[in-house]
This record gives sequence, structure tokens and C-alpha cells, in this order.
Amino acid sequence: MIIQEFIRDRFRKRLEKQISLVVYDPDTRYREIVLSLKSADCAVTDGSESTILGREKSLETWRDLAAQSKKQKHLVVYVPLRKPSKDEEKQQDPYQIFAIGGGEFPRDDGDEYQALCHKAAPELAGQIDELFKAGIPDFATVNTLIESRTHWPKLQTLLNAESAAEILTSFLSPNREQKSSLEKDDTWL
Repeated sequence: MIIQEFIRDRFRKRLEKQISLVVYDPDTRYREIVLSLKSADCAVTDGSESTILGREKSLETWRDLAAQSKKQKHLVVYVPLRKPSKDEEKQQDPYQIFAIGGGEFPRDDGDEYQALCHKAAPELAGQIDELFKAGIPDFATVNTLIESRTHWPKLQTLLNAESAAEILTSFLSPNREQKSSLEKDDTWL
């Protein structure tokens, strides 16, 4: 299972217990995952487009959920900001009412990206920690590690290579795209 599917399943499990979920994501890592939750029974609001319009759309959906006037049973709100932690910040958050009425992500330390990677592949915890020591890996790098169980997921991703021989060949004699990838991202070191 790739990391995006694992995270999407976690969101869906939360929605089984709650009417709404507000996903705070200052790194915009989870946006596509949240948008993929949209379905006949789940409305999704993208707060990155417009805070005012997003809140209005969320309020409208919230009223429909309360009145049960549509087939939708859940609301997910995507907010590309840091989760408010102080009371003053919560008071200023236009989406806080949906978090109070349902749930929020991240809820605790177990919802941090590295912790989610550990939960998705607990047998690879050491290798996941090594990836995070070099910087925050993208989904493609984590997926390469999970799917292929290799020791060089970053190089595999950057060089678009499968085997150790392909990695070595591409590393010693990279084409233009591979060379550019290696130069842009130095976390492979």
C-alpha cells in the first residue's frame, strides 16, 4: 500500500466516527489526498482557494448535513495553514467550528508525517528514520522504500531506476534529466 492510500484510509476511518474533519496542512502535502475524498456522501472544501468562500461553502454543507437534505453524510475541509494551538488562534480560525463539531488533523503526534510513514510500514522504521534525517522525503521516495524495500529509495526516485545496477549505471553516467534531479535535490548524499 502506498503512503497516500494509507493516509486516505486514516482520514476515512476518522470520518466513520465523525461528521466532519478539518485537515490543517501548512506544507500542502495532503491536499490531493483530501480532494480525493470527495464522493456522493462526502463533501470536500478546499480552503486554499478562498477562506471566505470556503467557509461559506462549508457552512452551507454543514447546514445540509444537519438537515439531512442531501445524500452527503460528511464534510472534509482542507486548510493549508498550521493548526491553531492557542485559544486566540482558535478564535480567529474560520474553520474551527467544523473541527469542534467533528475532528481535526493532525490530532496528536501520531499524525505527523514521519509517524504516519512508520505506521504504514513499521518494519521499515529504521530506514524511514534515515530518510527523514536527510530531509523530509516526498511521497514518491517513501513509496519506493515501501514497495521495493531497497536501501536507496531516494536515488531510485531521482534516477528513475529499479535495480542496484541501474542506479549505479545512472549515477555514473546520468542523462540530462537524471543529472538535473541529482543537482536539485542533495538529500541523496
